[in-house]
Amino acid sequence: MKIDKLEVIAAESGLTKERIIETVSKMNKASPARLAQAFDADSIVGPGHIRFAFFHALKAFENKKNLMRDRALELLLRAACTRQLKDATDIVGVKDPKNIVIGFVGDKKRILRLLEAKERRFAQNKSNVIRLFGLDKTRDLEQQMIERMVLLQLD
Repeated sequence: MKIDKLEVIAAESGLTKERIIETVSKMNKASPARLAQAFDADSIVGPGHIRFAFFHALKAFENKKNLMRDRALELLLRAACTRQLKDATDIVGVKDPKNIVIGFVGDKKRILRLLEAKERRFAQNKSNVIRLFGLDKTRDLEQQMIERMVLLQLD
C-alpha cells in the first residue's frame, strides 16, 4: 500500500456512528489494497496527524511491531497515541457522524458514497485537542502529535 495515495478529508455523514464503523470495516475487509478509518474531527489536530498515524501504523505492520491484528484499529491507536483500544476509541473514535475526518487509500467518490457523506472544510478544534492530549498551546500542535506518535513507536 502506498502512503502517497493517502487522502484525509473532513466530512459529514448521513449514517449513524455505528453504521460508519460497520461500513469502514466492510470496506477494509473487501480489499487489502485499500485502507480507511473514520475519526472524530474534534479530536484531530490536522491532516498531518492522520498522515503520520497511517505512516506509523503501516510501518508497525511492516516491521511486525503492530499492536492490533487489524490495520484500521492500529490506525486508531496511533492517532490516539495510546496502546489501549478502548482509550483510542474514546479519544479519536467517531462521536458525531456530522463531524468526522476520514483517512483513506482508495477512491474518494466511492468512500463518500458508501458513507453517505459530503466533504466539508477541515476545522481544527484547538481547545479540545489541547485538552484531550495535554498539549502545550504555545507550541505547534501537529508537531507535538508527531512527537507523541514517535514515542509510542519507541515504547
